Amino acid sequence: MNAKEFFRDPRAALMLAWAAFAVGFYLLVWALWNGEEWAVNATYIPYDGSIVIATLVVLTVVKFYGLTGFEGRVWLILGVGMCLWLSAELIAGLDQLSMSLGSAGLSDEVFKITDYLFLTGYVFVILAFAYKAMYAKLAFEPRKVAAIVIVVLAFAVPAGLWVAGPTMASEDISGFDKFVNITYVTLDIVLLGLATIIALYWGAQVSKGWHIISAAILVMTIADIGYAALDWQGIYFDGNFIELAWIASYLLFGLGAYYQMKIHKEFI
Repeated sequence: MNAKEFFRDPRAALMLAWAAFAVGFYLLVWALWNGEEWAVNATYIPYDGSIVIATLVVLTVVKFYGLTGFEGRVWLILGVGMCLWLSAELIAGLDQLSMSLGSAGLSDEVFKITDYLFLTGYVFVILAFAYKAMYAKLAFEPRKVAAIVIVVLAFAVPAGLWVAGPTMASEDISGFDKFVNITYVTLDIVLLGLATIIALYWGAQVSKGWHIISAAILVMTIADIGYAALDWQGIYFDGNFIELAWIASYLLFGLGAYYQMKIHKEFI
């Protein structure tokens, strides 16, 4: 299946169109209404919409594979992780919506639930990737091992320099916030390592969808490191262009999952 055929499918076309819509929306906000609170709050429409679409697509893939068998279990675990991420994003969106309507927004205690949901979602996504990696035919191939090490170090080093180090040294960040900032990027790097293993060792045509999902993890890692670095410097704001990386990551998850399903349909 080539890209042209794939993007003729309505679901794939919708995800591609949503990506274009999100980029256009953020550019308009920046160019015409930069700094206006209503416009910044409105960026949650393309942002939350991306994970809603991606999660629905992943659940479609879960339904396709069923709840038994190896692939079914992998996608079920991954689907649970996506649902937890979706729940966290929707709570954050609700907080923004309530503030747009004039309320004080959610309390800090309630808002912290989003971090717990995100981190628990990471655990499930990592379990899904680890389970998938367990069945890869691993062998010591110097080029592949070197590629995995290079990819992990390429993100672990900046994460340590720009996130972990400054976060730990800061006296302005609470213990909980320090834990969250460092844990996010640590889980990203663990997940990126597993994604790289899958991308390199599940190289058959029937598993090409996992290459797209691995790209989603790569983009998410960039987004989380970028956000943490900006937030630590006090220059992050809602509506920042770094959010487009999260949108891209969610949509890549959906595209990879759907592409994987379409490939398997061809082989059946």
